[in-house]
Amino acid sequence: LMTELYVVTTVCTGNICRSPLAQVLLQKYLALAGVDNVDVQSAGVGAPVGQEATAAMQTVAESLGVDLSAHRSQPLELPLLHSTDLVLCAAAAHQRAVATRWPHMTERRLALFQDAVPGAEGHDVADPYGLGPGDYELAGALIDRAMEGWAARIVELLAR
Repeated sequence: LMTELYVVTTVCTGNICRSPLAQVLLQKYLALAGVDNVDVQSAGVGAPVGQEATAAMQTVAESLGVDLSAHRSQPLELPLLHSTDLVLCAAAAHQRAVATRWPHMTERRLALFQDAVPGAEGHDVADPYGLGPGDYELAGALIDRAMEGWAARIVELLAR
């Protein structure tokens, strides 16, 4: 079994809604699978430094059994990417932004949240920012299912 740290970075726009939720849910599912050598971080392609997750996403997180209260946003920058084995993006626009800014991030290391959900591959998780509770709940449900899928894939990958 691999003993080195495997690093996953979840990415969205502002790092205050989708990617922080993906981060804590992926951590939760990896912990449930007994995996302790994966580090999950999150960032945004247009993120400010040090902002809290939106109140609406914190509420959704609670309903999914995870806590976002300690989260603070950070921009996606090269040092962060250098240590990353897998970049998971909320939407295709984020995938394109990463590939354009850092062409060496190969496709193997760049995927969408939904790529781990059979039948939903290639689909975006729409940004709920500024929208209603229902939009946040939908994003939360999609991200929850996606991160459960990614946790299973990562477990398989690390067992090789």
